[in-house]
Amino acid sequence: MNTKGIARLLPSIMVLILGASLSACVTLLATNPEIPLRARVGREFSIVIPSNPSTGYRWVLVEASLPDNLANTGTRYVPDNAAVGLAGAGGKSVWTFRAATVVDVVLRFEQYPPAANAEPVATLEFRVIVE
Repeated sequence: MNTKGIARLLPSIMVLILGASLSACVTLLATNPEIPLRARVGREFSIVIPSNPSTGYRWVLVEASLPDNLANTGTRYVPDNAAVGLAGAGGKSVWTFRAATVVDVVLRFEQYPPAANAEPVATLEFRVIVE
C-alpha cells in the first residue's frame, strides 16, 4: 500500500483506536434509583448517592443485597466542586462494583444517623442489570 492509501485510512484507524480506548474508560453511574442501570460483565459501574459525612449520617450497603458474583471494588467520598475546602459542605458517596457474570439485582442502601444502635432513616434501592 502506498502512502496515499495509508493517509486515507489514517482517520478511520484513529477513530477505531480512540473508540477502543474510550470504551475501556467509560464509567457507568447510577444516580437515580428509579432508572435501572445496565452494565456489562467484567466492567465497573458506580452508584452515586448524595451525602454529607460531616453531619454524622452515613450510607451503608446492605450486604444481603450483594450477590456473590458482584464485587464491591471500592467506596469513596467525593466533595462537591463548589464545596471543596468548606467545612460541613456536602458531596457524594460513590460505590463501585464489578460483576463476574450476568446478574439482575436490586442493591439496597440505608442511611443511618450518628446515634449508636440507630435505625436507618432513609433507604435507596438501585436495580442493576448486568449483561
